[in-house]
Amino acid sequence: VPSFIVVKVNGGEPLAVEQAILEVFPNPMQHELSISGIELLNEALHYRLSDSQGRTVIQGTLNENATIPVRSDLPRGMYFIQLNSGSFSETFKLLKN
Repeated sequence: VPSFIVVKVNGGEPLAVEQAILEVFPNPMQHELSISGIELLNEALHYRLSDSQGRTVIQGTLNENATIPVRSDLPRGMYFIQLNSGSFSETFKLLKN
């Protein structure tokens, strides 16, 4: 489970240091994909699920813990979910059964 440190800076002085942990599960995915820990970011989280050839298959924005429905017509294989906010960017590799 990846973790990161968010340092909020005002005039060069750290105001707060937060450790946020995002979880993307289950892996392998089937009918839905859950992302937890979004509330620790204090900002919207944009997601993009793409196939192994880089084609976007699902995208959107989350503001709290959420479940993303995975289309049943997606073929089995490897996918990547890219998560971005103002202070965070990470890509996770996922399998679909």
